[in-house]
Amino acid sequence: MPRRQDLKGYIMSTWNTGQKSGKKAAIKIEGDEEAERGMLFSIFHLIQSLPQDDNISLTARGIHGFGYRGHVFWDTEIYALPFFIFTMPEDARRMLVYRYNNLDAARENARLNGYGGAQFPWESADDGREATPPMVPLDMRGENVVRIYTGEEEHHITADIAYTVDLYYRITGDEEFMEKYGLEMIFETARFWASRVRYDEEKGYVIERVIGPDEYHEHVNNSFFTNLMAKHNLQLGVKYFRESLERRAWRAVAEKLGIDEDEVQKWFDTAERIYLPPQVNGVYEEFDGYFDLTDYRVDPGDLGEARLPEDIRNNIGRTRLIKQADVIAAQFLLKDLFTLDTIRRNFDYYIIRTTHASSLSMPAYAIVASWLGEEALAYDYFIKCAYADLRNIYGNTQDGFHLATAGGVWQVLVRGFCGIDIEGDSLKIEPHLPVKWSSVTLRLFFRGAWLQLKVGHKEVVVEMLEGRVPVRIRAFGKVGILKPGNMVRLAP
Repeated sequence: MPRRQDLKGYIMSTWNTGQKSGKKAAIKIEGDEEAERGMLFSIFHLIQSLPQDDNISLTARGIHGFGYRGHVFWDTEIYALPFFIFTMPEDARRMLVYRYNNLDAARENARLNGYGGAQFPWESADDGREATPPMVPLDMRGENVVRIYTGEEEHHITADIAYTVDLYYRITGDEEFMEKYGLEMIFETARFWASRVRYDEEKGYVIERVIGPDEYHEHVNNSFFTNLMAKHNLQLGVKYFRESLERRAWRAVAEKLGIDEDEVQKWFDTAERIYLPPQVNGVYEEFDGYFDLTDYRVDPGDLGEARLPEDIRNNIGRTRLIKQADVIAAQFLLKDLFTLDTIRRNFDYYIIRTTHASSLSMPAYAIVASWLGEEALAYDYFIKCAYADLRNIYGNTQDGFHLATAGGVWQVLVRGFCGIDIEGDSLKIEPHLPVKWSSVTLRLFFRGAWLQLKVGHKEVVVEMLEGRVPVRIRAFGKVGILKPGNMVRLAP
């Protein structure tokens, strides 16, 4: 990369040259140079931090600092990997193989904690064992320490990894990956959740003593996010087992693991009866007892804990304040399970009770805000995330680049503003572009084909650059069949 060439010039110069990173990942935003610069800055750092083999994955702060000591969190699968799956699928596969390479360590982790299957660690390093420190010193002498429970209780990461394995397959159709790696991860994580639940006569299957994405509230029972993702993980296990009955190579994986119809029926029954906290006026309770806590509200346009009164900061776990998207994150990931009205009710409730003290918070809220037509808020969050490190808005850029936020920025643009989603074997596009954007042009990989999309307010144009199989495109309630070498244009 030429040292004197600016970032935008470098990435955009590769648009038509065939250079790997630029050709696959470059994005053009017509009508908003600031947004385009921030987006390209995020993409550049994601690519720059890409691990080169499957012995390690994308770390929370990349190669830019010592924050989190190079550990791998759920940030990678949920926030960063979708970018790589759609633009650099071979690299995404390699990062998922990192998880598979540590599957035996995850099995051992589950066994040590008294569970079955595979329990992935909250913080992972090169050996795949739990790397979360139980204590963190607050001073150089170590006289003041804070107890860390996330390694013991933030179990949702196991379901998050299964979610992304399924997402990778749905986008790429990579049969070999599922046969060699993916199925085993999904089956073993389903086994974990089947052993993690406890049956309650009144509620059904409950999951006790966990920490959800929120993280202000520890040792909670029936986290909405955790329970819903666990349910989804079990359902994936059932789905792929049933598909394996029709595929010899897949069936061999289940047989190798000793999985039979009786075990899978147990997964099905557990998933059907997993308890989810109830709704009050359409709002899901984040966990058991959340609505009993002291209420406190914040300005959704601001972020962080410094704005809170001292007595609230010191007792934040006793309030309804949350650190980051939690219920909203679940509804973002599993959108099809909810009506837009339900998403709206939960968004309106939790947005004014979220501090956004975590850099993972605003991307999920921005995506949902775009779906709901909250353009000003979605755009504000998008820009803040795109410039999180350039402007050091969290005050800790010296600890490393916020890679999950960068992946989140890409998802806000793709899943939020462009409304791109997978619907069966179709690529679905529902534009929600900011008013000042004329269009977005980007390239994606889907089911063996490289596509170039130009998404406007009232028109979507998709061209197949490479590929041999037709792709179904949905937009504005219409369907177009995109054939190799051709173009589809859809409008209302």
